[in-house]
Amino acid sequence: MMSEDRRKSTRECLGIAIDHRLQSKLTGLDPPQQFPSDDAYGSILEELLKLRMKPFISSLENHEYLVTTQLLRPTMIGGVIALLQQPANNHPFRNGLNAVADGSPTLRVLREVEHMITGLRGGMSILDSLPFIKPSIKLDDTSKVDVRSAVFKILQAKQPRVILCMWQDKPWVCGELAAFRSQGVGRVFSSSTCTSQIGSSSSRINAFHPSFMLRYGPDMSCLRQLLILEMTRAFAMCTGNWQNEPWMSRLRFTCQEAARKISARSRHSSIESR
Repeated sequence: MMSEDRRKSTRECLGIAIDHRLQSKLTGLDPPQQFPSDDAYGSILEELLKLRMKPFISSLENHEYLVTTQLLRPTMIGGVIALLQQPANNHPFRNGLNAVADGSPTLRVLREVEHMITGLRGGMSILDSLPFIKPSIKLDDTSKVDVRSAVFKILQAKQPRVILCMWQDKPWVCGELAAFRSQGVGRVFSSSTCTSQIGSSSSRINAFHPSFMLRYGPDMSCLRQLLILEMTRAFAMCTGNWQNEPWMSRLRFTCQEAARKISARSRHSSIESR
């Protein structure tokens, strides 16, 4: 049961007051149950390392491999996993997990919301759709498909209860991971069930990458409210205790409209700069 102190601490997150209609859903939300795993996907990560040894990719440092696996939480299965895009160019992997998490705006956002929901930081697993592949590394389409197909196999071994889909790319480079590509801000999957793909009792939630909110809508509280909503939904679905309500659909629509305006402004700026 959530303590009175926890109830008070949930009133603000990401610099905004949490919608009062969502606060009631936070009561009693504990970290989702996870179970010890075998080493089924440790070998799959090793295969990803081999992909890094291709001529067009620099050698991978052990520090990066260690932090990537720590974010994935390979000793546990189940729970919630957030699927992000790819690691940043400047992560301080040599300084360890906390330095990477504290230095990354995206990871700070995820940890803050997770702490608000469950009282923990770092209990949620995190994996990139292109692990080890920084933006500075240019992959051809075939290589992207290969990496994402390996990530899909990691998901199958991880058996998450809920997958937060926060990454996007062109459909033809998604490979087997296509079913877990974000559909865009404010949208929902036609079906949240993904048992047939993962092979366990899993669900998927459409979300958006936190960097979109931080970069393009820092003054739009609706985007922050939506991110908090979808992450709360992910943890609540682990317990089977979730019901969508009309106000949530309205918030998603508002955010869709905001995202369209952001995209229009970005296109206009790009045209002007040519």
